[in-house]
Amino acid sequence: MKEVFSYPFSLRWVLLSLFLSVCSFVLALIILGIQVYIFLLLALPQVLFFTAVKVKLYKKLDATDLNPLLYFGDSEQESSFYAIMLIALVFFGFALPFLLLFLLETIMWFISLLSFVFGINMPELILFVYSKKQKRESLE
Repeated sequence: MKEVFSYPFSLRWVLLSLFLSVCSFVLALIILGIQVYIFLLLALPQVLFFTAVKVKLYKKLDATDLNPLLYFGDSEQESSFYAIMLIALVFFGFALPFLLLFLLETIMWFISLLSFVFGINMPELILFVYSKKQKRESLE
């Protein structure tokens, strides 16, 4: 029997993520107009990356009965890997947009920031729908 993926957050969290994703897409559409493909090209790798990271993290949370205190694994090497990954994501999330401000034009910087918001929040919707679909299939 296939293992069922359990999504750890509530519907409110998913709706907030959906709202932020839609707002960032609409802002990019307003700013870029017909050239919205630039936003999509920037956002797609981020959506894929953060989906993969969140699947790995949520499966690990699922293995520890959704208790974040037990999260960081059994071995010290596994714990340090997750701690380094968390630090890298925090750096990527907070420092990189400010570094890009010096390298990009203002509009492209804003679009890259919007694509980051889209890339962080869209996997929540994807994983929520995937989790519900898996639960429905396991009941049949």
